[in-house]
Amino acid sequence: HSAPPPPPLKRGGQPLLSRPFGDVVLGWMLEMTCSEATQWDAGDGDMSGRVHRHHRCRLRYMMQHAFPGSLLLLIAGLLPRSVQGQAISAVIHLPTLDAKGNMMGPEKNIVASLNPNGQPADTASKPFSQFIHLGCFSAPLSITRSAMQDVNYNPNACITACVARFPDWKLDDMVIAVSGPRCGCSNNLQRDFQEYGPDKCVYNCGPDAFDNPLCGGPPNFWGVFKQYQYQSLATHGAYDPWRYIFYTVVVIREDKITDPVIAWNPDFGLEPERYYLHAVNMQTGQAAFQFQSRLPGIVTGLQYDLDDSRLCGLLQSQSVGRTSFVDSWYYYMFVI
Repeated sequence: HSAPPPPPLKRGGQPLLSRPFGDVVLGWMLEMTCSEATQWDAGDGDMSGRVHRHHRCRLRYMMQHAFPGSLLLLIAGLLPRSVQGQAISAVIHLPTLDAKGNMMGPEKNIVASLNPNGQPADTASKPFSQFIHLGCFSAPLSITRSAMQDVNYNPNACITACVARFPDWKLDDMVIAVSGPRCGCSNNLQRDFQEYGPDKCVYNCGPDAFDNPLCGGPPNFWGVFKQYQYQSLATHGAYDPWRYIFYTVVVIREDKITDPVIAWNPDFGLEPERYYLHAVNMQTGQAAFQFQSRLPGIVTGLQYDLDDSRLCGLLQSQSVGRTSFVDSWYYYMFVI
């Protein structure tokens, strides 16, 4: 909807926008203030009425920044020198082709540098890891394929070890498991693993990785890592420029984790898929598992808040209009 032009902001008794060129406004911010009123419509002498919630919102304009014009020109003059030589990177989705040249999923993602025209530069690209931390599972210690001495295994190092050990396995079938100093490899999640709650996994992921307890626990619990199947079209992704982390919302179907007979049985009340917050280090292309988490639903419009170093979006239950039918639903402000 169109909005009225911003009112002139005053400073020092004069409207700021009518002052001579000495102050420059570098953007406007709209602030929305909403109030909620609740109204009860009674039914026919019983409790069958409805609750209506009315939202009243008002907008007001706020000046975001104002700087002296001379300082702005100085910054503009120095900007080309300060950014010269800085690379622009992008996540590029490439189709995965079968032996006949037909497209098949999942897509192959790479991190590539772009030239000033937005085209891929003539530099080597980096693989974009599609692995996520799936959760905490139990499995026999016989799946161990590599082990460290005195330190816990880095999950990204375990991925590299399993790919080298089993080059004929497809990446989307490969299951990576870490339990303290042990690195395990499998190509059948439902056969070899049983899922448990996150409290069973208490080991951190090694001194060169991170302190999050994602890497298994005693006696035979494993942190499990697997490639996602789909990216959610509800969000295009968000970038954290301070940590060089790119976030997206990704999906794994429930029947890839649980026995399909159980996954699709309505008596168990399972949702058809799971949503995860995926995070990748754009400098290395490796998964940043310490910033990943399972999401409680579908997150739309994921954004990174530079001022407060947080992720924001709109959260909606994934069951609405899909596995359950309701007359109304709610959106929630989602913050990490």
